[in-house]
Amino acid sequence: MRFGPFAALVTATLLVACGGATVRKAGYMAKGHEYLAAHDYEKARLEFRNALQLDPNDAEASFLAGEASQHLDNLREAAQMFETAIQVNPKHIGARAQLAKIYVYAGAPDKAMETLEPGFAIAPDDADLLTARGLTHLKQGDKPGARADAEKAVHIAPNNEDAVALLAFIYSGVGESQQAIDLVSNALRTPGASVNLRLVLVQLYLGADQHPQAV
Repeated sequence: MRFGPFAALVTATLLVACGGATVRKAGYMAKGHEYLAAHDYEKARLEFRNALQLDPNDAEASFLAGEASQHLDNLREAAQMFETAIQVNPKHIGARAQLAKIYVYAGAPDKAMETLEPGFAIAPDDADLLTARGLTHLKQGDKPGARADAEKAVHIAPNNEDAVALLAFIYSGVGESQQAIDLVSNALRTPGASVNLRLVLVQLYLGADQHPQAV
């Protein structure tokens, strides 16, 4: 089939437009990552949502927009973004883990477990999934199950701060305060450890009546 001059012009215009959209989307994603790393979550959220305007079916952009919203304590929007990411890509492990945690905080552990189960079929040893399931077990009153998942998550990913914080909370709750303190202290030696993890350690020191260390 031969294309006439007009058809060729239209095709070329479409290719340029598509290419331009791809470049703009990549720029939005890059800036979003920069803002996320700098903890400027509002700007990160806007950049990822700009990327979604160009490509609504980008699961990673939805996930990252959800993470930014989560840091801004906008859990409703975060949940919507995570749900969208899963709809676009049911294998998106991060979105399943984060959405499950929101369900737990919302008092719906059964819904959290339902969200997590397909993820374990894909990645049974994923630390984020294990941490989310451990949190779910804890909400359901299954302390042994919570401890097993949290310990496995920390063994797999010793620098996963959510896993460390969960396991420390579990240890502290059964009187193993020093073990909890040691766990978090070791994690804090990792370059780039967050302020939130340091606050967890402060709470552990206070709970163990070690006030000078807390200060």
